[in-house]
Amino acid sequence: MPIPAQSHTQPISPLPSIWRRLPLNLALIGILFLLAACAGDTSTSQSNTQNPTPTATPTSTIPKGTELYKADWSHGLQGWQGASGWQIQHNELYSKGGSQDELILPYQSTTNNYAVEIKVQVKQYKARSGGSFIFSTQRNGQIDGYIAGVSNLITPDVQVGGLHPQLQAYINPQSDAVQINQYPFDYDPRTEVHVYRLEIHDNILDFFADGVKAFTVSSAVSPSLSRGPLHIKSHNIILRVASLTITAL
Repeated sequence: MPIPAQSHTQPISPLPSIWRRLPLNLALIGILFLLAACAGDTSTSQSNTQNPTPTATPTSTIPKGTELYKADWSHGLQGWQGASGWQIQHNELYSKGGSQDELILPYQSTTNNYAVEIKVQVKQYKARSGGSFIFSTQRNGQIDGYIAGVSNLITPDVQVGGLHPQLQAYINPQSDAVQINQYPFDYDPRTEVHVYRLEIHDNILDFFADGVKAFTVSSAVSPSLSRGPLHIKSHNIILRVASLTITAL
């Protein structure tokens, strides 16, 4: 009886489980990749449409009403610039009646919002007309200054048509001011005592005479006005300065 031929075909061994799961793993990896790509596009799109975070404006931590500076002339004018045109009498400040008696305070405000209050008196006229006194700060870089005071002072006996003392307030330089059509107006302090107050709120100056607001001026280009130092200028008069204080607003 013939011996049947032996088959050389080997039984196929089952694939290891790792290979059986390969197509499913690849499919899952592909899905995850697509989801990640979509999420990346969405986050990129969202980040591109977000508004920029505004820069916070620093605020002063000095309580309103805090006295920042008070002039004390009991020890003379040490530290004040321009003292040659001024003198101290009875612990008060007096100009000497020159044409350019200018004095600079030895202090600068530590905040953009502050008030300067000055009690003054015209004690004597050195010319029949043209006298003045002003309080001012200079422009410092991109920060504007201001000017406020009285000009065109005349003696009581002068009778000139159209010539009158004037109260005024300006931004320094005037070209930077917001035009509010506020012009100097007639105002004669004579030889009486007056209190002038300058309130600086960022880029705005409010100027008061004896408690009455006379002017509001502001800068069109400067975010704030100068912190000083304050200049006091007297022209052709003897000006008495009885007191000067600076307080936080």
